[in-house]
Amino acid sequence: MIVFRVLHLFYLHEEGANNPLGVRADSLLVRFHPFYTYKDVVGFFIMFFGLLLLVCFWPDLLGNVNN
Repeated sequence: MIVFRVLHLFYLHEEGANNPLGVRADSLLVRFHPFYTYKDVVGFFIMFFGLLLLVCFWPDLLGNVNN
């Protein structure tokens, strides 16, 4: 699975993300960095701080309080 992920990121970095129809135009090409890198970093921090808030302020929210 890790090999497929690395290959996917390699080819996405080389070719960029384009439309699903396969039209090859440089004006439609979206590069991997910085767009997807920043998008993934922002998503990571949102999830991290959300889980941090849950653990620090409401630790019993997802569990049974009687246990």
